[in-house]
Amino acid sequence: MKKGVHEALTKEVQHLTGLSCTTIYDRMAKNEFPKSIKLGNGRMVGWTLSSIENWIEQQCAQANDQ
Repeated sequence: MKKGVHEALTKEVQHLTGLSCTTIYDRMAKNEFPKSIKLGNGRMVGWTLSSIENWIEQQCAQANDQ
């Protein structure tokens, strides 16, 4: 893992976004949420913290435009 890159596990992403695991994966399939990255050889995935923060900022901006 590159230095300075922070990975957020699914539970943390759920906490940050308020979305359920199912909703996160549904939105990823529709390209409405940042894609996860595989961590190691198992089934564990994560996201860069910056990608989640950017997504949250975009959601706030869209809400303010409405």
